[in-house]
Amino acid sequence: MLAPLCSPQVSIVALKKHGLQVLCHVWDSDLGGRNLDELLFDHFAAEFKQTAKIDIPSNKKASFKLRTAVGKVRAQLAGQSIAHLIVPAQPSAPVQCAV
Repeated sequence: MLAPLCSPQVSIVALKKHGLQVLCHVWDSDLGGRNLDELLFDHFAAEFKQTAKIDIPSNKKASFKLRTAVGKVRAQLAGQSIAHLIVPAQPSAPVQCAV
């Protein structure tokens, strides 16, 4: 069975005289970009409900905006230790958080 493309993978190889020999290859199909996006979405939805009194999961447009923002945050966290999430929930007052 092949590993899904979005799963974290690790290979241990040995350098031989005529190339590389794969000694071990493992992956975790339960951990990946979608899982992390879903965890971040749930976290920020709860945070926005508590701080700004906005119920994001009940609003399709707000859910789409938060999922888009969460994907950008995940990409930023791949190269940085801090990322800022800004969701334009209302035109007059965007909701902000830092990760």
